[in-house]
Amino acid sequence: MNHKFASSNKHALRIKNHLNAQEDIEDGKPPFSACTTDREAWRLVVEKDLGRLKWKYLNTQNERDSRPQDLVSRFFLGLPLAIPDSEATKSPSQSISNGLRFHSRLQVAGRGCWADDLKCIVFVTPMLIMSWYITGAEIEEAYAIELANYLFTIQDPTDGGFPTHIGGKTTLMGTMLIYVALRLMGIPSDEKHLIKARACFLEMGGAVYLPSWAKFWLSLLGLYGWEGTDPYPVELWLLPEWTPISPWRWYNIVRQVYLPMCYLSSKRFTMPSNPLLDEIRTEIFTEPYSSIKFASLQGCVLECERHQPQSRVLRTASWALSNVWNPWLRPRVLAVSAERRALEIIKASDNTFNGTGLISLDCFLNMIVFYCEEGPNSKKLKQSQERTLEYLWFSPQGMQVQSIHGAHTWNTSFALQTLVISGVSDHPDLRGCTEDAYKFLLEQQFLDDWPDSPPCHRPSRLGGWPFTTRYHGSTCSDCTGEALKAILLVESQTNIPRLSTEKNIRLAIDHMLMIQNASGGYSSFEPIRSGPFLEHLNGTELFANVMTEYDYTETTSSCITALSLFRERDSSYRAEEVVNAIDRGVRFIHQNQQIDGGWLASWGIAYTYGAFFAMEALHCANETYENHAVVKRGCDFILDKQKEDGGWGETIESIMKKTYIQAESSHVVQTAWCCMALIYADYPDPEPIRRGIRLIMSRQKPSGEWEQEAGVGAGIFTWKLTISDTEDDIDALRRFTSGRWLWREQEQVACRYVKFELQELLGIAASVVAAQSCARVLKTSEGQYNKVFLLTMDNGHEIVAKLPNPNAGRPHFTTASEVATMDFLRNVLNLPVPQVYAWSSRATGSPVGAEYILMEKQPGVMLSDVWDSLKEKQRAQLVLQVVDFEKILAATKFNGFGSLYYKDDLHSSVDTLSLYVDNSGNEVQSTKFSIGPTNHRTFFDFGSGSLDIDRGPWTSVVEFAKAVAKREIATVKSELKYPLMPEGLFYGPRQYQPIAAKKLSTLHNYLKVAPYTLPENSATHASVLWHGDLNLQNIFVDPKEPTRILGIIDWQSVRLPENFESLNPVEQQKAKVLHQAQTLHNLYLARSRQINPVVFEAIQGQKTLRHQVSVIPGLTIMDYEPCLNSLLRDIQKEWPSIVGQDSDGASSIPCPLQFSADEVEEQERDVELWAQGVRLMEEFTSDTGCFKHWDGRVNE
Repeated sequence: MNHKFASSNKHALRIKNHLNAQEDIEDGKPPFSACTTDREAWRLVVEKDLGRLKWKYLNTQNERDSRPQDLVSRFFLGLPLAIPDSEATKSPSQSISNGLRFHSRLQVAGRGCWADDLKCIVFVTPMLIMSWYITGAEIEEAYAIELANYLFTIQDPTDGGFPTHIGGKTTLMGTMLIYVALRLMGIPSDEKHLIKARACFLEMGGAVYLPSWAKFWLSLLGLYGWEGTDPYPVELWLLPEWTPISPWRWYNIVRQVYLPMCYLSSKRFTMPSNPLLDEIRTEIFTEPYSSIKFASLQGCVLECERHQPQSRVLRTASWALSNVWNPWLRPRVLAVSAERRALEIIKASDNTFNGTGLISLDCFLNMIVFYCEEGPNSKKLKQSQERTLEYLWFSPQGMQVQSIHGAHTWNTSFALQTLVISGVSDHPDLRGCTEDAYKFLLEQQFLDDWPDSPPCHRPSRLGGWPFTTRYHGSTCSDCTGEALKAILLVESQTNIPRLSTEKNIRLAIDHMLMIQNASGGYSSFEPIRSGPFLEHLNGTELFANVMTEYDYTETTSSCITALSLFRERDSSYRAEEVVNAIDRGVRFIHQNQQIDGGWLASWGIAYTYGAFFAMEALHCANETYENHAVVKRGCDFILDKQKEDGGWGETIESIMKKTYIQAESSHVVQTAWCCMALIYADYPDPEPIRRGIRLIMSRQKPSGEWEQEAGVGAGIFTWKLTISDTEDDIDALRRFTSGRWLWREQEQVACRYVKFELQELLGIAASVVAAQSCARVLKTSEGQYNKVFLLTMDNGHEIVAKLPNPNAGRPHFTTASEVATMDFLRNVLNLPVPQVYAWSSRATGSPVGAEYILMEKQPGVMLSDVWDSLKEKQRAQLVLQVVDFEKILAATKFNGFGSLYYKDDLHSSVDTLSLYVDNSGNEVQSTKFSIGPTNHRTFFDFGSGSLDIDRGPWTSVVEFAKAVAKREIATVKSELKYPLMPEGLFYGPRQYQPIAAKKLSTLHNYLKVAPYTLPENSATHASVLWHGDLNLQNIFVDPKEPTRILGIIDWQSVRLPENFESLNPVEQQKAKVLHQAQTLHNLYLARSRQINPVVFEAIQGQKTLRHQVSVIPGLTIMDYEPCLNSLLRDIQKEWPSIVGQDSDGASSIPCPLQFSADEVEEQERDVELWAQGVRLMEEFTSDTGCFKHWDGRVNE
């Protein structure tokens, strides 16, 4: 017995029909009586009721003998097929014959259709298991065993995670949902696969960072607080059908999924807890469940999983619903009425879809709704539980859940067309197969309209065909076109007796004429009923462009080719409308062709698929290579992509990047599509077609089969889920997504938007560490001025990519200075600073299209992560290390003021014989580094970046002090305003009135005394490198030895300050970083006084008059001129002691400042009003929870 099936309690999924006789499952015993099933015992059976297909396990040998396993079952199970080899293929016709004979054997006996494996989204499998668990379903053990085994096989062996789609990389959602599902099935938490999975999702932050749909499902289980989920307003279902945002205008799949989600969310349905759920609740979070404030986590999603970020409109609406409407304004009577309406629609839809749902998700959710509404003994619940088994599908890889109910009509339509067009349908061996397929398609047409209107409001389905079967209930436009084509071909090109009626054929024509869009194109299920603005309400966070219908080349082709075939048969019925519909469809296909000649499809991969359908449609309009430029461009495009072996092959990347991406090898299906496209185009040279056909024939097996190669299907359930670098996703990386602003939001967002080419950045990153590609992109940090991504390469290397926002500083200089500074610190001063691998300070001309720095990931952990766990002695050791680092910085004194650069990056620099003086007093020259303009944000923020002002470099601190004052003068004259929350409440009645004249007068007075008012100790005027934001997040320590600092990051705004007096006070920085621990602060001061006396003197001098009068001028834009005036009056009083006295006791230099009595009185009144305004602001911020200089930003 395999230990992986050992259970921890009795509260797991209910199991019946155990494969081996045993007693009830007890704690510690295996939940299943066997580790695997016998593949020979599985059968794909046709249920008598409506001809449903379902996999069934035959437990006894007698059952197996009485119902032998057929070829169809064995084919999907991946078992050997007892099919004799066909005649050796010598010609294309023989190859066709052999292929059709093989394919005919896979027709479902007694049904006439061809089945298909439509599993593609992995997370629907755990969602079905959760649905069974919630509703108390009792599942046959054979199903449970195979589902569990399959999930284990798709686990990533490296990181232990699971994907959200087949073939994808590990995601938090896939890993979490599958982990929970396996636990619900009884797999214990200490099973090896689950241990790895748990470590994986906890490393990604746990359940709090799941996308909204995953949080919704965990809330149903009681594993997540409803208050932390997105709101799904059930009141939407009360909106009239004609309103722009009515659900009846949405894409039908999204509509049907959100319907039960709205109902269950409104009901706040949660299944009763039990010991197993209690265990799981402790396993999926990084902190105790009871301490989690779920309401604050709404919209909190791991960035790498937010494939489709929610729009600003939706985020705002969600906030209003959660914080205003639901708790304060929502009338209970309205909620009850909406719930009643939603339930009515759910029941009506369930009857229409015969319990299958439109897709898997609404089927599973409806089952929970029936359990919630009618209880465990509900007839509808039992029916739904039984219907879910139709979504289970076997493949050689195992059993999984299909995303879509099936593709019986779609598959059968193409198979039947092939039989007829190939001219073999009348052959005795294939005639019966053809007749059965023909009958099957005839039976699937909808000859009645929707039975659920009202309360539902859907476009008519009368005359259409479904994607799967009629009992599934919903029409599909291209399925209607392809089914009608197959029927018309049978009736026109074979001698099989006609079984259709002209009335039914005309119903199909009526249907296709009705559903054509104004553009001339056709969408997938329903006509377009709303515009793309609805995408602003897309809250799936998983799929793009799913809120409304869109036109597609392939669906348009299916419909107009069917109309063209009908016109050949009947040129009288609605003749003018049919011709007009065909012409409009052809024009749409013309317009949909890209400049390079390709057609990008959406439901198949991709340009080859689009070319096949587009050329078929244009062929019906008699457009060929010789007579039409569109067809010629299309052929040229295809031929340009043909491989040396004669085939074609492209990957799903073509859809993602919207350009043809060659696969490593040719694909037999895509080769067939391209050959058909060239044939439809009447391409004059047969050689490219012959080469493609030879490749197709070479891949055929002796049995006549072509083996399945890479998948070529697409659609919202595959490629729109697998997107990792589409324009929408890349734009989410470019945008600021860590907050919102209550005012000036557009401006704030714009100055934090960085447009860059992700693939180029990843390519450079891979090359610097000898990797082939980047396996993962994680947006790890988003401050006010930079975007930071953690790039994980396929060889395991991790690289940090840092891209400055437009508000980070002057283009080029900010990045250039940061790189040079890090180089100097790392390689000259030997400080622990990350290594830079590659960088560019020029956005123009760079393949990335933006400034960037690629650097090593700093080893260790942030000090903030371990600070609270450190003892006082350990904290003290860290403080001493910080002082040691500062000593190294303070001991290196530069011969200029500004920022540090590479010489090659500057047009001008400080012309000195030496760059700096080292700690031994030696003058050091440099051919590599130089001092250039400052990149400090005060010279660029709030519009000052556009001013023509002196930004250095400066040779003396006096020059710097004057430059600061002149900067403020230029700011005042340009009428620039401080855009953040002001220092105080000014400008009102009986309040301080800041005016330009006062600011200018004060600044000019300061300039008169600036050369004389610097701090007395000239040693504190030295130009040194200094970290302006040394906090717990910027210090990295060894996790095993947390008293050892491994590195310091974020050197972007490091500058060469005019003196230590202007550094932010240590009491406000260091002590705040160290949680304002007074003992540690005193230790810092004592150690600094001992080994770093210059820094100590600078700290002690912060409250002196000279220090204050040197700092305040730079704050004039913030209305500090009353304070500066007050300081200047003090300077006037202290002037003799500042400049010295002569022998007569008079000032050695006359004081340039003179204030009249009226001026003094006005200035004193201004100071009083200013202080009053500051007190009022402090009271306001205290009462509202805001903070000084707030820019209106709030967390999302």
